[in-house]
Amino acid sequence: LPANSEAVFSFEITNPPAAQDPPTIRIKTRGAVAIIDPSDMAVASSPVLGIAGGSLPLLVVVPRYDRKQIAQNSPLSSSPNTITLTLTLNLALVPPYALTLAGLGTLDYVSESMVTLVKSGVAAVGGQGV
Repeated sequence: LPANSEAVFSFEITNPPAAQDPPTIRIKTRGAVAIIDPSDMAVASSPVLGIAGGSLPLLVVVPRYDRKQIAQNSPLSSSPNTITLTLTLNLALVPPYALTLAGLGTLDYVSESMVTLVKSGVAAVGGQGV
């Protein structure tokens, strides 16, 4: 590694399934000419996928719904009925993505087997369930 030159190293890992706070990461160097004592690494803290501090190394966040609510505007037989979903997640969904609803029963009265849900111009596809 030449003096006063920047070197960038990358490696892939798989995050654990449970949430965790970012640890303090330290570096030390040992070479034929010099030994550099351990010291804390500088970290950049910026949002990733809408998660504050998401760029902190080894910060792990479990995706979840912070709010999931469903309602209708009419319980009357043979009348039009609008089903409204309200969702809040702890992360940003990046297209393409699908929202699948289960437990709606049979949708024989719907002309298509898929229901398209639209929020702010972004369409999400849902169905009868998995």
